[in-house]
Amino acid sequence: MANKWKYSVLCLGLVLGLYSASGVAAANSDQATTPSVVMVCEHGTVKSLIAAKLFDQEASQRGLALRAVSRGMHPDEAVPAKIAKALENDGFDISGFDPEKLSKPDVTGSLRVVAIGADLAATGDGAPSPILRWDDVPPASVDYEASKASLLAHIQALLDELEKQDNQE
Repeated sequence: MANKWKYSVLCLGLVLGLYSASGVAAANSDQATTPSVVMVCEHGTVKSLIAAKLFDQEASQRGLALRAVSRGMHPDEAVPAKIAKALENDGFDISGFDPEKLSKPDVTGSLRVVAIGADLAATGDGAPSPILRWDDVPPASVDYEASKASLLAHIQALLDELEKQDNQE
């Protein structure tokens, strides 16, 4: 009888393990297939990071399955302390953020690529749509609130466009 229980517990453990693993795979698959917008600035640690965080927040509030990533043409090693503190004060967690250089897969695998004061002429080949240019965003290192407000206005217009496009398909 004890062997039957051991066998039953073992089978149950295997079933639960498979169920759990398939759930993780499904979650990873959903995350990998979530459409993305690539925000790009020169160093990938200020304007593009602020934009990506604001985009994710706004998309979530609208119930949209969209996300943004931050990239740099010449990434810094880390987020400047002043910007990290401002983002933290706004409720954004950047503890796991590592600046990354813009790559070809970023460009070809996204819904939109947004250049925020960066020249992406050499990397625009293969973009799914024309690269958006937000060159009017004030420097966040000088006036974080003005930069954030400018980015938020651009993001809301972009989300309006993406929602409209999605409704037409």
